[in-house]
Amino acid sequence: MKFTTFLEQVEQFEVPDRKDPSKTVVVNRYVLDPKAEPTAVIFGKFNPWTGPNGHGRLITTAKKNGLKKLAIASPEKTDKDLFTREQKDELIDRATNITPLIVKTSIPIRMFTDLLSQGVERPVLIIGEDREKDFSKFFIPYSKNNSRVTDMSDKNFGKGEYVVSPRNQTSATSVRKALLDGDDSKFLELTGYDQETLDLMKDMLRKNGHEI
Repeated sequence: MKFTTFLEQVEQFEVPDRKDPSKTVVVNRYVLDPKAEPTAVIFGKFNPWTGPNGHGRLITTAKKNGLKKLAIASPEKTDKDLFTREQKDELIDRATNITPLIVKTSIPIRMFTDLLSQGVERPVLIIGEDREKDFSKFFIPYSKNNSRVTDMSDKNFGKGEYVVSPRNQTSATSVRKALLDGDDSKFLELTGYDQETLDLMKDMLRKNGHEI
């Protein structure tokens, strides 16, 4: 989907003013195509992608919910990263065969618009339990035939959707610590990676000036 097509699918609607329900305000809402196949979106800084036992479980959650199309999204710039943007993309592509989309912001509602503009027709974010509180302010739980996102009379019309993935014990913090401490066995246990991937990540870190 091209950006111009995305703009053509944004329409203006009158909705009650939150401050004064007796009045209405005009808002822009994205008109979702009810026939469009939903796309599971996994979003994060991926510093690094934490392997089959970490971020990979989000993919498993997507598949269990019948989501066949998959996209991975990452913010354009992040601070204090161990890996460069190119290195992150290489590691993600190696693990998933998917080249990540780059979004300009991690603010949920703006990220949703950014994904739409890049051709993701019906984004369904796969999030951890710790993120549900933030995302539920702007998104609604996913369901395959979710009339709430296509019914123009529904207050949730045009909103994005999300699926909550069960909590897992493989955090990016623990993975980074094992990697930087040279604790290979712990790293492999946490991530489910093979030795070849571990060696590749070590080489990347050395190039970035880290002593491994």
